[in-house]
Amino acid sequence: MPDYSKLEKEPGIDKAYVIERLLTLKTVLGNTIPQKTTDKNFILATWNIREFERATYGPRLPEVYYYMAEIVSHFDLVAIQEVREDLQALRRLKNILGWHWNYLVSDVTAGRAGNGERMAFLYDSRKVRFCNIAGEIVLPPKTTKEKIEGSDKTTTKTEPVAQFYRTPYLVSFQSGWFKFYLCTVHILYGDDKDLSERVREIKDVAMFFKKRAVDENKYSGDDDFWDRQNFILLGDFNIIDRTNDTFKALTDKTDFKIPDALLKINLGSNVKRDKFYDQIVYNANKNISNVKHGKAGIFDFFEHVFKKEDFDHYLQSMKEAKKEGAKAPDSTYYGRWRTYQMSDHLPMWVEFETDFSQVYLETKMNAILNV
Repeated sequence: MPDYSKLEKEPGIDKAYVIERLLTLKTVLGNTIPQKTTDKNFILATWNIREFERATYGPRLPEVYYYMAEIVSHFDLVAIQEVREDLQALRRLKNILGWHWNYLVSDVTAGRAGNGERMAFLYDSRKVRFCNIAGEIVLPPKTTKEKIEGSDKTTTKTEPVAQFYRTPYLVSFQSGWFKFYLCTVHILYGDDKDLSERVREIKDVAMFFKKRAVDENKYSGDDDFWDRQNFILLGDFNIIDRTNDTFKALTDKTDFKIPDALLKINLGSNVKRDKFYDQIVYNANKNISNVKHGKAGIFDFFEHVFKKEDFDHYLQSMKEAKKEGAKAPDSTYYGRWRTYQMSDHLPMWVEFETDFSQVYLETKMNAILNV
């Protein structure tokens, strides 16, 4: 649970107001998200936290980090996109969560399209173990066979391929018996009228890990189902909807599948709930995957904090954030400003099973009886 003792030392904060909302969040999250257990389940989430941290609309209010901490604390691991070069915000969130939380971050992606962003994994070290593999994804060159002129022999020609505008970040973890690689992405947004580059990036990462999953499990057999290495892709894919080419690029002939409980949710993960930007998918190749998933959801925090009716409470903070001489904040401004406080994306989560001990014992018993 988060360390709320730090709240007492926050200057200029309406503690009664914040505590009331924290209590609401705690109750709603407790009734919505499965309870975290020691060895039965693992709750994974992805959350694009808008410009974490850059003060486009003024700095985040101190209370925001407590709301975020309460939300994150109900998960075991959260992939966070849009983490900026300065890690102060991430460290502040981690400190409120407590000593047992840790994080891994990628390097900053330079360039205009890279937007100076990092990818991050924030995880509860009591439930999740970092398995010592971490790296950014670089696509291999394209190879073609060419016949040598005047000879029956051929030569191999290699050509570099287009890389990702924001480099995906891969890390290996384990929770209970469940071994898995997580790759978090923030796919190029670009122009809605020309989705070719967006589709290319999504397809490239999905097909790269389709092959990687097979290679990683090439020594697996039917008798070691419990020991498979799973692959999960998650993050902001900037997918428009489930009929669009952006979605097909992720799921068509890639072996990656959306968990059933998540697929049943027909609302998006943006604030308006009309876009399917964020996704969590797992490699469902039955020969190499041992994924067993449970409940899933998208948590709309704006139903409980920074609500539309809270405009007056934040009016002074908005005035301080606006440029000098600008007109007074209105409801439209508030709607945008609050996304720079919390985010313009909602956290998406999936529950996975982690206890394969029964499968293991049954496999060993069958081996003994068959001798």
